[in-house]
Amino acid sequence: MIDPAQLSSPTAQREWVDGTARQFSAGVDGPACVAVIYGVVELFRHGLALSGLPSTYLPLLGGAAVIASLPIHLHTAKAPDGRSWALAAGSLAIFVPYLFSLYLMGFFGVWAIYRALTAHPFALGHALAGAFWLVVGWFMLSQLHRYQTHLINARKAGWI
Repeated sequence: MIDPAQLSSPTAQREWVDGTARQFSAGVDGPACVAVIYGVVELFRHGLALSGLPSTYLPLLGGAAVIASLPIHLHTAKAPDGRSWALAAGSLAIFVPYLFSLYLMGFFGVWAIYRALTAHPFALGHALAGAFWLVVGWFMLSQLHRYQTHLINARKAGWI
């Protein structure tokens, strides 16, 4: 792996920061794509009724919002310092993946495990599905932490 301190030109440093930020955002986009696929499957299973909103539309649209918000935030992080509504909105775009990962962990993870434990015959499939979504949400949170730490360190070093 390249040591960023050995990169001499500012262009090479910015390219290194951009490339590694894209790697970290790919770690967030993967679980979001899994949630989008799950939302599409549930949409076909339940139809277009609004009764399935938490299990169909929210994973579908939330995953798409996560995929769209990370490049917006990366562009905002690389922008020069200034004051504008666009920069403020781009900076707040990072909260979309955080909130979505907490939704995956809370609703699909903890709620599914709770439903499995309180069902009259113990529902092992629901418990395993809940554990899967807990792991997916935790993975998204850990990748978001690495992404943010990388961008903050690059900003402190003056590479972006």
